[in-house]
Amino acid sequence: MRVRAWVCALIGACAAARNADANGASDLATEGRTALLSGDEHRAVRLFTEAITLDPSLGSAYVELAQARMKLGDAREAERVLTTGMVHAPNHDALFESRARARRALGWHSDAVVDMHEYAARLGTVSVWERYAEFCGEGGQFPAQLGAWRRLALFGEEMKHLELQEKARRLSHALQLLVDIADPVIAPNLPDPSRQAMASLAKKRAQSIAAAGAPPGGTTAPSSPKGGRAKSGK
Repeated sequence: MRVRAWVCALIGACAAARNADANGASDLATEGRTALLSGDEHRAVRLFTEAITLDPSLGSAYVELAQARMKLGDAREAERVLTTGMVHAPNHDALFESRARARRALGWHSDAVVDMHEYAARLGTVSVWERYAEFCGEGGQFPAQLGAWRRLALFGEEMKHLELQEKARRLSHALQLLVDIADPVIAPNLPDPSRQAMASLAKKRAQSIAAAGAPPGGTTAPSSPKGGRAKSGK
């Protein structure tokens, strides 16, 4: 009986210690946010680091620590912090968006697009898919950007959102022209132009279609993302 009582007491003490650490980490993170908002990034870094030390599963602390690192001009360290956070808090969705931004700042556009796609797939909201499309465009990944706007056109139809439908269809058509010109199967003899030259060719083609009065080509919208569009981050 005494051994059992001792074990129970030990378990209770450990649980209390974990709760105390979690509460202490939350308090440190709150202080860190205040420091970050006041422009004291170095103090914010120290406080968020202490919070993570107490509670490694505190996903928001990794995001905010990365924000402080980014403000200090250290995107590489911010990326490392967020990658570590994904190990300890894998269900904290905002880690993917934050790492996408850090990787974009580092010039790692392909990796940034992958992270932003994961974030968009997890949340499934229109605004996040629009951000994903923006990242694709910045990284020169026009087929993926086209797919994103086709998906958004489908969202617009489901939501009966006429403005979104029109915007998505217009951008899908423009991107379809650009993707066609960049496709080595469609244009095998086209030299390797810069993005600006490709855009110029696409614009000329679009103008010729408009002058001839041809209607925009149709696009097929892919299925909506798993989980719907109303899911929020954790």
